[in-house]
Amino acid sequence: MFVKIVTLALLMAILISGISQAYTGFQKRQWLQVLHDKRVAFSKMEEDQGKLQLEIGAWSVPGYIEMIARQELNMVFPEIDNVILIKD
Repeated sequence: MFVKIVTLALLMAILISGISQAYTGFQKRQWLQVLHDKRVAFSKMEEDQGKLQLEIGAWSVPGYIEMIARQELNMVFPEIDNVILIKD
């Protein structure tokens, strides 16, 4: 009788151990997928940051703003006759 109880307890322990190992393996794969997704998102953000840094650098070039104003907004420097000085 004692041997049957011990055998049953050992079988239950083995079964529980196997199930828990399978479950932890499943959890590990899930967390690895989450980690991969986060790394992909991080890489995308780094790429976007690099592009923004380049754009900031371009905006700091003095002639860039003038070029954008002339090409996209059709702005020109006013003629001297069209300038009015206002004094306090």
